[in-house]
Amino acid sequence: MKRFAAVVGVLLLTACNEHVDDTARLRLAGIYLEESGRSGTIALRTPDMEHLTGELTLPGEPAIPLTGSYRPEAGSLTFASEDGAYAFNGGLGSYAGGTGVVPAGAAAFALFVSAEASDVTAYCGPALCTLPEGCASQGAVQVAVRGGSALMTFLLFGSDIVVGPGSASATAVNVQVGNTSATIDLNVRGDLDAGAVTGTWTDVLAGTSGTWNGTTAPCP
Repeated sequence: MKRFAAVVGVLLLTACNEHVDDTARLRLAGIYLEESGRSGTIALRTPDMEHLTGELTLPGEPAIPLTGSYRPEAGSLTFASEDGAYAFNGGLGSYAGGTGVVPAGAAAFALFVSAEASDVTAYCGPALCTLPEGCASQGAVQVAVRGGSALMTFLLFGSDIVVGPGSASATAVNVQVGNTSATIDLNVRGDLDAGAVTGTWTDVLAGTSGTWNGTTAPCP
């Protein structure tokens, strides 16, 4: 799990360097992806200054209530379903992101700060590796857009889920995670049109690249 641990490290460093108003009640909303490729959404809020409540929404299932805690001084949050089957922890900075242990195995999330679920448009769809020749890797890309900001969860089956922030416009989305001097250097871009997205991805350090496409329907 070295690769995902590196991405979380980047996130938590961001959380320490970004100021979050610890006197304001949080509203978080964004995306969730399992290692199986199934996607969903998460919305959280703070009824007081330290507790979290919310829900995980998965395709074709009732919403799963979530409760947990938020530590503004540490920029950290933990939350879980009532039965503990879905359990998460992460960091909070310019966005909230982290990992989870769920019935399907591992999962990851990326949430906008000061956002409601209705503010966020999520796209999800398959990712295919096309280079080098003969590459057979497949996976899923999920991108959330809110105004000029984007968040991404990226998965190639057999690898760890990558989480990161990026930018968006009315017609395009672009997410860059890491760089050539880090342990990951992944770029994902897509063109938005009428509720759909088509694009490319490049993993510089792995020497692989490919295509992806998605719609506003969740990945099953």
